Amino acid sequence: MKTSHTPGPWAIGRSTKHGEVRIEDPSYSMPRTIAYVEGDSGNLEANARLISAAPDLLDAATSLMAWFDAGRSIAPTWVEVDNLRAAIAKAMGKA
Repeated sequence: MKTSHTPGPWAIGRSTKHGEVRIEDPSYSMPRTIAYVEGDSGNLEANARLISAAPDLLDAATSLMAWFDAGRSIAPTWVEVDNLRAAIAKAMGKA
């Protein structure tokens, strides 16, 4: 599946003076802003983590779906499972 989003990894950047949190592409010498997350301060960091993990979650889900679509009868490799676990941990702030 081809997507046209900015490839990951994305990272949570610094907060702005307006109380927003930046989601950044850190692959540039000056990180490029992908999005700003704003809203209720109670959910702000959790929302930023989830958004920053989006490319990792998409990659892990795509990899597992390709495995299932191939009709394999054995379990997916540990690399595929570990990638999914790491993406989930990033989204939940446990990475």
